[in-house]
This record gives sequence, C-alpha cells and structure tokens, in this order.
Amino acid sequence: MNFSGWRHLSTYLRFHPASFRYLATERALRFHTDVVLPVKLNTDSAREYMVSVLRVFRADLEKKLDVTITDDALKASMTLYDQLRSTLRKLYEIRAKRPDIISGSDVYHIVKAAVIMDREHLLTLLSGVVKELKQKKPDGVKFDRKRVVISGGVCDFPDIYQLIEEAGGSVVWDDLCTGMRSFEGDFDKTADP
Repeated sequence: MNFSGWRHLSTYLRFHPASFRYLATERALRFHTDVVLPVKLNTDSAREYMVSVLRVFRADLEKKLDVTITDDALKASMTLYDQLRSTLRKLYEIRAKRPDIISGSDVYHIVKAAVIMDREHLLTLLSGVVKELKQKKPDGVKFDRKRVVISGGVCDFPDIYQLIEEAGGSVVWDDLCTGMRSFEGDFDKTADP
C-alpha cells in the first residue's frame, strides 16, 4: 500500500474483518476481567502489586482463551511493539520537520488505524510509509503555514486537524493519549515480561 492509501485505512478496516480476528470470536467478546492499577507507580509496593495484578490477568486470559502465554511470546510481542513505537516516533519526527509532505490529519488516521490493525501487518505498512516519506524530495514550494501543537487527553474530535489545516495551520506534533503519548518509551528488555 502506498502512502496515499493510509488516508483510507479507517474505511479499509471496516471492510476487512480479518483485522479484528480476536475480537470476532464469541469467546473473546464475552471475556471480562478487572485490572486495577496502583495509584502510585514509583514505589516498591506499587511495583509488587502491579506484577501480581498482571500475573492474575495473564492467568485469566490463558484460562478464558484456552491458550498458554509464554515468557518468550511476551518478549516477542514486546520487541514487536518497540519496533512499532519506534517507527511511529520516526513518522512524528518527519511530520515535525516536513509538515509539507504529511499532514496532521494523515498522521491522525495512521495512529487511529495503528490501534486496531494486526501488529505485523502494521509494521510492514508503516515502515514502507516512513521509508517513502524520508526519500521524498522537497517540491521547492515555501511552507508558510502556522505550526500547531495539539495537547490534551483523548482527541475525540478528529475533525480538528482538518479545521486547523483549512484555517492555514499545520499540526506538526501532539501531546495526546490518542497520539504521541501512546507510543513513547520502550520496554526494558532485561525485565520480567
């Protein structure tokens, strides 16, 4: 899929139910468990509590889905997610430096699709987009839009990107739970998965 295809990922996903392979099973839809996070995250007791909660969650998932979740599988997943986060950060860096080649609304749609797509397929597509954008030469037209950073919690008004663009602005970064905050940092590869 070339870069222009990313604008239509939301539509693509609606018509490709294989992207929701686990969500589509009746067993997965009926599963519920509570994962109660500690209020403080920087104490030894909070860490011990969190590890305990995650072990129970892992066991609940294994039982309900009739699978075994191995440490190796978790480590492989952590590696994949680190690669995805790294690639998304590269996309954001490209947008910040070259907002003329990718708009804020395009990046919004990519991040939205990244929430629900198959991880390996996403990494392949996303890596291709980043590579294509890095190779794109400047078109010689001066970029004269106002650079805008959006900050907040969840962006539940995605039309804001288009409104800003129509008003002559360009969203070059965000500090949103549904944006950059969702893929900051990497896993500690030496830690217990």
